[in-house]
Amino acid sequence: LTVLQDGSERIHYSNPFIPIYVCRGNLRGLSGMAALCHWHEEVEFLLPYKGHLYYNINGARLLIPQGDAVFVNSRNLHYGFSDGGTDCEYICVAFRPQLLCSCEGFRQQSVLPVVTHTSLSHALLDHGDSELAGAFGALWRLDALYREKPEGYEMAAMGAIYQLWPAIYSLAKSRGGRTGTADGKLDTLRRMLDFIRTHYAERITLNQIAAAGGVCRSSCCQIFREHLRQTPNDYLNSFRMEQGMALLRSTALPVTEISALCGFNSPSYFAEMFLKQKGCTPSAYRKNL
Repeated sequence: LTVLQDGSERIHYSNPFIPIYVCRGNLRGLSGMAALCHWHEEVEFLLPYKGHLYYNINGARLLIPQGDAVFVNSRNLHYGFSDGGTDCEYICVAFRPQLLCSCEGFRQQSVLPVVTHTSLSHALLDHGDSELAGAFGALWRLDALYREKPEGYEMAAMGAIYQLWPAIYSLAKSRGGRTGTADGKLDTLRRMLDFIRTHYAERITLNQIAAAGGVCRSSCCQIFREHLRQTPNDYLNSFRMEQGMALLRSTALPVTEISALCGFNSPSYFAEMFLKQKGCTPSAYRKNL
């Protein structure tokens, strides 16, 4: 997870010159079978093709059945997770809305009304809805293009993105004007998450996390419970775990050193958390890669 100065996630595109990200993933590979709460400038589509999963979007809990999809608008806090330990395999598509802004008129008429729509933080897309057939076709087309990568696949991907957008534009129009009000708690939460992501390797306290959001300790805990259904310390440990797993996969550093780099008080606590969330020790996890 690469985090920018504003706390948003940087998505690493297959081709850095074309801001489209397409991948397949599963929940079993995530710490605690849950992604970390994050946000980014890109709009996101996620389609579970084997099993189901839940999405938390700005604190709202949404079930995504197999075959359906979820749309998450730009700059909204979100993460996917399992409820009950069941795995899910999914396709994720994300792209910058600016990709569609080939001319100023189209940007003003068809892109900005969607990404600035305060009543469209997300939408569940039903694969049985005939009006969404084109959107689902585009998602599956993008999946095939990025797995097979035929010559000129980037140009075909651009076409699929333009095929996908009309369904989202129609959703925005159906929800009327931009009548929603911004939730100040979400901005507070973004600042606290940014602080954790920036300082996770250090010894940080609840007081420091709360101060980053400009709130008291009790309000800090309440906001985390309301929007993430976990405590600040739970999120901090999950983030440290994700960094530890990445280092185990990508380096040959000793477990003791990885533990220190990720901010754990001791290697034994790192091992304890790892066993609790992954069902094995850090050494066994690395050995089985």
